[in-house]
Amino acid sequence: MSQAGRSRITIPAKRRTIELAVTLKSLDLRTDDELLADTFLWGWGEADNAVGMISRRYFKKRAGDEARQALLRILRSNEPLSRTLRNHLAELFEIKSDIAERMLEFAFRPDRRRSNPMARWQISHFVALKEKEYAGQPKARTRAVLDAAEYFGVTTKTIWKHLKSPLGARKG
Repeated sequence: MSQAGRSRITIPAKRRTIELAVTLKSLDLRTDDELLADTFLWGWGEADNAVGMISRRYFKKRAGDEARQALLRILRSNEPLSRTLRNHLAELFEIKSDIAERMLEFAFRPDRRRSNPMARWQISHFVALKEKEYAGQPKARTRAVLDAAEYFGVTTKTIWKHLKSPLGARKG
């Protein structure tokens, strides 16, 4: 960050580079990471036409990865969150915001299969209880798996799969 409360950050855009020069006196953004994270959340103003009408611009899908990483570093740090970032985040979660054009929503990650950790825990817990019940009998684990499959209405293959996953794995 440069002196006198001004910061200049270069943001790579599609076919050009956007220079952000922001006076930080009115904001409590103290670091380049905070400025970059705020730009990721809140966008930046850019002249639209010859008369200089300013409109808000935002990063395209993958163009804001560096700014996203800056936000992650800030959120995971032990430093207090600046009031500006806190207010901008809150405004993005606000359902009927008068200020924010965009809204944050949660979505499942498209590149991952959804898992059900609670089901894995239930199955492993059920099997562990049944194994104790069948302790000392031959094939106690197999009998417990068969009982679990019947109880939960799934195949034994599904039960074994849940038991082998990290949350369903037996300890000791």
